[in-house]
Amino acid sequence: MPLDAIEAARAWVGRLPPRRRLRCGATNGTGGTNGTTPASAIDTAGVDLAGETLESGIPRLRRLEIATAAALDRARAADKAFEAASLRKQHLDALRGLYEAETKLIKIDQARGKLASIDRTLMMIDAAFKPAVQVLRRLPELGRDAEEKQRLEAFMNAVLNEIKLGAAEGLRIAGGK
Repeated sequence: MPLDAIEAARAWVGRLPPRRRLRCGATNGTGGTNGTTPASAIDTAGVDLAGETLESGIPRLRRLEIATAAALDRARAADKAFEAASLRKQHLDALRGLYEAETKLIKIDQARGKLASIDRTLMMIDAAFKPAVQVLRRLPELGRDAEEKQRLEAFMNAVLNEIKLGAAEGLRIAGGK
């Protein structure tokens, strides 16, 4: 099969007997192909891959997955089993590609410091709060008399209690313990 020109390749496929055309991906006469999908089934308008990065490619991969799912739904609704089977495989491939790209992007962002794991984030919060909590705990010592020390201790306990409640609420919202 010629690989240098599309027209030469189409002419070569056209000279094949009908049974051979199906195996090499030529149209099977019913609008579907053997292992491929008609170009009209999936909308690829506006696709320009020049200069695309992993990050900028993810929205395109999402659109491709959605378009493939829509084409699959249309093929199923039209009772086109062969086309639906082909589109099902393409849809799974699109999903796999999207998830792989998103996983790679997450790993890259973690390596670049754009994302932090929950453990790392908790360590950072703990490191930031420790000095402030230590200062708060020494607050009652600053009182001039017993009554002032008692008021400062009550204030300290109220602030520490709010910190604990805020942490517990944050974990609850985040789906933690």
